[in-house]
Amino acid sequence: MTELNAEHARRAIVEHTRRLAESAAVAGPDTVVPTAPKWTVADLVEHVGQTHNWVAEIIERRRPVDIDADVAAALISNHLSMLTSPTWEMRRPESAHAIRGTGQTLQWLATDTGAWLVERRPEGATWRPETRQADVTVSGPAQSLLLTLTRRRPLADREATGITVDGDIDLAQHWLDNTGHDSD
Repeated sequence: MTELNAEHARRAIVEHTRRLAESAAVAGPDTVVPTAPKWTVADLVEHVGQTHNWVAEIIERRRPVDIDADVAAALISNHLSMLTSPTWEMRRPESAHAIRGTGQTLQWLATDTGAWLVERRPEGATWRPETRQADVTVSGPAQSLLLTLTRRRPLADREATGITVDGDIDLAQHWLDNTGHDSD
């Protein structure tokens, strides 16, 4: 299976945009889009163009977007659910194996919303919404925890994220190193 990375994504966007342009030229601007009967080809091309411009501006500015704490908390729960699910073992066996352990615990504690306790067991990692003493506690705003858990911000960038780490920082870094979705 091909991993999605920045170069693969760029090539796919260029190729699909080329195909759209060719198809639009053949169909003509007033042709109805079969899968969206209220849209014409011109509407579709305009929409895709606006989306490309929007994404280009986001990339160019590299400005962070504020995420509501409750939304960030839900995304953290979803992220941990994915990493501890049986399907993770099938999709990313190296990762699933690497995050197993012998009872080590990681506490992800949002200072503005929830808490998530991860336990690394021989049969696989588990998580639950709970606060308790752990081998390492990573705390900070939910948005910062989300960005750290998804490797959008490094754990070491504590000044920028407002993250604090108490306990075995190597354990937290090991979790991040083995659960990330690197895009390049």
